[in-house]
Amino acid sequence: MNMKIRNIIIALSAVVLATACAEESIAPSYDSLTVSQNFISLEAGVDATFTLTATENWSIYKPLLPTHDEDGELIWDLQISPESGAAGTHTITIKTDSTLSTRQAELCIVIGDRTELDAAYKALTDLEAEYEAALDVCLTKAESKKVDKEFEPKVKAAETVVNSLLVSSERKYVTLKQTAGKQEINYITCKEAKELADGPTVYVKGSVTKIENTLYGNWTLLDDSDADGLYIYGTLDANGQEKNFESLGLAEGDEVYISGPRGSYNGKPQIVNATILKVNKAFIKLDENAKELTKDAGSFEIPLTLMDGAKWEVSTETEWLTVKTSHPLDGKTIVTVGYAAYDELAAPRTGKLTFSATKEVEEENEDGEKEKVTKSAFLDYTVTQYGVVPEPVSVKDVAAAAKNAWVAVKGIVTASCSDGIIVTDAAGDFILGYKAEADLGDEVILYGKKGAYNKSYQLASPVVEVLSSDNEYEYPATPIVVSEEFISEFAAASGDQLAKYVTYTGTVNDDKYNTLNVGETYKISPYASSDFIIKNAKGKKVTIEGYTYGYASKNKQLNMIITSVKYAE
Repeated sequence: MNMKIRNIIIALSAVVLATACAEESIAPSYDSLTVSQNFISLEAGVDATFTLTATENWSIYKPLLPTHDEDGELIWDLQISPESGAAGTHTITIKTDSTLSTRQAELCIVIGDRTELDAAYKALTDLEAEYEAALDVCLTKAESKKVDKEFEPKVKAAETVVNSLLVSSERKYVTLKQTAGKQEINYITCKEAKELADGPTVYVKGSVTKIENTLYGNWTLLDDSDADGLYIYGTLDANGQEKNFESLGLAEGDEVYISGPRGSYNGKPQIVNATILKVNKAFIKLDENAKELTKDAGSFEIPLTLMDGAKWEVSTETEWLTVKTSHPLDGKTIVTVGYAAYDELAAPRTGKLTFSATKEVEEENEDGEKEKVTKSAFLDYTVTQYGVVPEPVSVKDVAAAAKNAWVAVKGIVTASCSDGIIVTDAAGDFILGYKAEADLGDEVILYGKKGAYNKSYQLASPVVEVLSSDNEYEYPATPIVVSEEFISEFAAASGDQLAKYVTYTGTVNDDKYNTLNVGETYKISPYASSDFIIKNAKGKKVTIEGYTYGYASKNKQLNMIITSVKYAE
């Protein structure tokens, strides 16, 4: 569940909205309270007023107003005065802030004694505090699910009490609606955005390409100004929340208008947590955007769909790809592409086809007049071809192979984090598959280039072949205890090293990476899989176990992938 009690607002609002249509009088109606109007149109900076006449004490039930999000951040600055009063006639004044999107709320006015209702709502919020406190000490998803199971029936029961008391109260609703005013936005090109310094919020438009992550929303914005486009690191959903990219329904080729802070990573410009302001769906679509090929020469077909009036072309700078023919079939255009043989014992080679399309459309200009403009859309199609596939060898044989050698290793996935997976081979040795993805207990073969990073061997972005799932595995019974001496030797080693299984007991720092100090010089950065919530242990003493996978000399920091977190006694 992992919810906030403020979710009751959604449930209660559903009750409200079920009683009426958007801009009409809302049931129920009580003789003890009348209002001059049931619908108020709000405008930023302009006072809106209405009058109410009550035969007894009245008050506005604020928990129904969506002024803050579940994290307590202000999302709608509604200032209402007065918020309560005695019997008689009163003028209510409402002020609001500006908005980039239309928003609506129901102002609930309750008549009479609210003692029982307020007590029930306080009991509900107290339960939320108890629930959140229980979650705050959970270190694994399993623990948080147990807390959810315990509190879910209690929360639902408390919500039911508040809901029933509100429904049985004498009340009246006034609909508040605010429409976004026209915003004067200066959209710049990808090239111009990349030339800016980090910090300011920028507005950019272009086409969606290279969607890399469909949870966070990592992709590339492309326009005519820059061949590489502008990287988008994270995309917020319609409610401004992270990790919900798929809800936006974006596809490669869609024209989008976005805003977000200009940032950078390792010197590469990017927009961080972009907000989608407008979407024009693509007038060219591909049934797929990638193809995997074996080593033998051949050809394949790419079906594409065009809107009426759109013109298209395809280009490639990949020497071993050739665009041969195209022909219509069942309302689509079938493009045939040829490819050369690849008989080498080497990493897969990749190539790219770029589809571009133009279409003349009518748009309203700044003067409100219709004019014809030419729109462009771009779609990338990635082709991966495998050469001779190597036979799996042991982790130690991988370590002994030449740098960038195309190798394979077979084993069980025994740990994971956002940086990849740890694979343990039959001899009990470990290696990191950087940016590889598989489930714990999967038996896999990793195919990739032998490499190293921060003094630790790895296979960089390997191909993952899953042989079986849900295999049993055990962690080493006697992990190495991390100490200042251990990290010092790790840092001073002249060559790269295999991963080691280690343990450490210390206090979690209150920083971005939840580090733990090791003596006065070193730190451990514990990278956790989705099963661990180590941030809940900030400031507390814990014992962690996991695999080393590198030492960052700049920060004097040993990196670990966690397999266990427990509060230390």
